[in-house]
Amino acid sequence: MNLGLAIAVGAFATLITHIIVRKPRKRWVCYTIVFISFSGVFFTITCLYTVRESNTQKFFSDVEVTLREMPAYKQISQYDPETYQRIQIEIQKSLEKGENKSQTIQKIRLIIAELVEKYLPYASDEALLVYMSVIIQEIEELAGKSPELCFQFLFPKQYGAIDVTRYIRPETQKADLESLAVVIRTGAENPVHIQDFSGYDALIENIITNLHEMYGDDALLLENPHAPGIDKEKFCRMMVTLYREILKLPKKDSVLILRRMLATK
Repeated sequence: MNLGLAIAVGAFATLITHIIVRKPRKRWVCYTIVFISFSGVFFTITCLYTVRESNTQKFFSDVEVTLREMPAYKQISQYDPETYQRIQIEIQKSLEKGENKSQTIQKIRLIIAELVEKYLPYASDEALLVYMSVIIQEIEELAGKSPELCFQFLFPKQYGAIDVTRYIRPETQKADLESLAVVIRTGAENPVHIQDFSGYDALIENIITNLHEMYGDDALLLENPHAPGIDKEKFCRMMVTLYREILKLPKKDSVLILRRMLATK
């Protein structure tokens, strides 16, 4: 505790002692005992408060350092003040609940992930294609561990969001955050608005035909992913194939299909 704080504690203890012990010169023994007791109490309380404040500042600092390593976080602070404020509130809540940094970062990752739906439909063509390539990689990695994880990843609202950091390789996580940063920046700075989707029907029909040739009637699973007893492993495999077939097309056709699919969500 610094000198200024020590002096303040002593002064406050003296004031309280004067109030409790009248005529301190005549009752100096009592005065001394009360003064020492109150000094100790105030000193302890002050130290505890100082330690708590120090721990709070360290917690915020540690979380902030980790967040600044995420490329998407910088874009959020610049382009999405509402989400940035949500993140600050979440950090405060985690601190109040006594959660550790890892738990806090995971909650913030989920908030950041929500921005995909907000910005991806309006991101630049290049940002859209790169991010979808990363999504394919994530689906494959999750499906390789469990079809259930794959389904939770594809349909978080229906099956609950997952902590992808536990299942996806660090390199893939890094690629996700880096590509998401570009999605946010381009979607916020120069949002792309497409109204004319002519040509979509013919393009998607060709892809569906290819899927039927590869998977037969199983390709019909893509039409109803929430059907009871659906083969989730097969569905996830077909989803990867679907996206890969889309990305094989010329850039303008791939972008047209993806934007049309995102517009219908």
